[in-house]
Amino acid sequence: QKLKRIMATETKALLTESKDALRPKSNKKKYLALSIICILIIAIAAIVILAADVFGLFEDDSPSIDNNITSEDIITLRTELRQAIDDSTNDAGLDGEDPRPLLASIVRLIFHDCGGRNLIQNEDGESDLNSTELTLNRCNGCLDFDEPDNAGVFETAVDPLEPIYAGENAWDEKMSRADFWAAAATIAIEYAAELQWEVNQSDPFIIPFEPSPLPDIPFYFGRKDCPNSPDAIEKDVFHFPDSHAGWVETKTWFMDNLGMNERQTILLLGAHTLGQARPQFIGHVDAWVGTRNALNVEYYQNMQFSDPFFINVIEWQQKAVKDIPAAEGFDTDRHQWVIGNAEFFGPLVGRGIMLNSDMSLV
Repeated sequence: QKLKRIMATETKALLTESKDALRPKSNKKKYLALSIICILIIAIAAIVILAADVFGLFEDDSPSIDNNITSEDIITLRTELRQAIDDSTNDAGLDGEDPRPLLASIVRLIFHDCGGRNLIQNEDGESDLNSTELTLNRCNGCLDFDEPDNAGVFETAVDPLEPIYAGENAWDEKMSRADFWAAAATIAIEYAAELQWEVNQSDPFIIPFEPSPLPDIPFYFGRKDCPNSPDAIEKDVFHFPDSHAGWVETKTWFMDNLGMNERQTILLLGAHTLGQARPQFIGHVDAWVGTRNALNVEYYQNMQFSDPFFINVIEWQQKAVKDIPAAEGFDTDRHQWVIGNAEFFGPLVGRGIMLNSDMSLV
C-alpha cells in the first residue's frame, strides 16, 4: 500500500507539471507538443511497470527469496550490469554501428515480462491452454520464448543476463529472476538518461535537444518467479500490439493490459528512442533515432519532421521492409516509415524509422 501511494503521488505530480508541455500547439488530434518532461514521465511509467501496485502488477505477500538487498549490493549490481552493457556488441548480422545493444534489449525484456498477461499456472508451472482465463502479469520472470511476439528476447537479453544472475555475486540467491530483470531495466534506464550528454549534437542527422537529468528511480524487491522461470507456455494465447496497428488498436491494448490512458500510452511509446528493430526478430529494420541508446526526445522530434525547404526531397514515406537494403535477405511482409524521397535517394533509411503504431500519433 505504501508503494501504491508513493507511485500514485509521483505520477500525479509529474502529469500535473506536464499539462502545458503536452498540450497540442495545433488542432491535431494527438499530442505532439512534447518537451523533455516526456522523459520524466517515461521514467515514472517504467517504474510503474517494473514495480508498482498501481496496475495490479505486484503482490505484497509474494517474495520467493529472503530479500536483504543493501545499498552496497545495488552499487555492485549497477557496476556489473553497466560493464556488461558497455561490452555488448551488435551480433545481429546488420551493417552499421549499434552501440551498447544490451541496454535497449533489457528495456524490451522488462516490457515483455511486465506488459503482457500470463495464463494461470499450477504449482508444476503448467498452463491450461484450453482456458481463456488470464491474470495481469506481475513481472514474474517468465516468458514463452516460442511466442513470435517474444522473438529475440531470449537471444538479446535473457541469455546475456543469465551468467550475471547466476554468477560470482550470486544474485540468484539474493533475489528472484523477476526482481533481477526489473533491477537490470532500472539500471539500463538510468544509464540511457546519462548518455544524453554523450550525443554529438553537431551530427546533421540529429535534431538538437536539451539534455535533462532523470529523477532517482527507486529499487523494489519481492516479486515472485513463476514455478518454471524463465520459461512459460503461452503460445497463441496473448499478443502484443501489432506494429501495423493504428491509434485505436494501440491505445486499446495499453488500456486493456496496463490501464494506461492516451497520454501515458504516448509517453511509453517513447521507449522506441532506445535500440533498433531487427528484421529476423520483428520483421522491421534499423533504429528509430540516430542516438539509439540515449533517452531523450528525439523520437518525438523525428516524428514531426518535415522538409524545411518544402520541395519534398526529404519526407516520411512508407516502404515495404523487403525493399530496404538493410533488410536484404530477410523474408518479411512488414512495412515501415522511413525518411527519404525514393526519386533522389532510393529506398534508404535516413534519419530513422517509424512503425504504423508510431505514426498513428501524428
